[in-house]
Amino acid sequence: MGGMKPIAILIPLAAIVVVAAVAGSAHGSGSANAGPAAADSGITVTGLGSVDAVPDRAQLSFDVQASGTTAVQALDRAAAESRAVNAALRTAGIAGADLQTTQISIQPRRSDAGAVTGFDSATSVTATVKSLDRVGRTIDAAVRAGASGVNGPWLSKGDTDALYASALKAAVTDARAKAQTIASAAGVALGRVTNVVEGGAAQPVPFAAADTAVKQAEVPIEPGTQAIQASVTVTFAAG
Repeated sequence: MGGMKPIAILIPLAAIVVVAAVAGSAHGSGSANAGPAAADSGITVTGLGSVDAVPDRAQLSFDVQASGTTAVQALDRAAAESRAVNAALRTAGIAGADLQTTQISIQPRRSDAGAVTGFDSATSVTATVKSLDRVGRTIDAAVRAGASGVNGPWLSKGDTDALYASALKAAVTDARAKAQTIASAAGVALGRVTNVVEGGAAQPVPFAAADTAVKQAEVPIEPGTQAIQASVTVTFAAG
């Protein structure tokens, strides 16, 4: 009977080893099944949307320059001419809230030898003209009042919120169409939207500056059309 005791001890140990092996095999099988599900991130595409708009307002920038033997004199003369231009713009129908001074500068004027011979001062004011048929007369009024430079016009649409919302909807529709094409080509079903990121709006490009020859005649302004654009990046589930 003394020789039987080692056999009684070996049987439970073998059972433990078998159970551990089965448990390890089950654990490994679970990890293998979870891997593909975690790696499936769906289909991600970028959609673009665009809505045409006719500009209904313009921004113009007017420069005034003056010189003097001293800095104070040059600045005073530029300020006086700037006030005359601002008054002419108001008379032309531009509200005070639509006028903004955007630059005041003063710098010395030097001879070839480097000596200061005087000072030059410049100011700029930007006007928002809310009716395109008044752009020509506004430029004419400012130049006649003393503006020495005209920049713009930069055309825009007054209220673009609704147009941008339409462009966003078009961008989402475009994204879904692209994702459906990809899903069909890949042989999978297109699922629900899992993520959307707004890409932002593209700003219209202003056209060329007007010339100071408008002293003699009003400048015709053709508004044309501008595109209000939006983009979105959308992720769809796929299976």
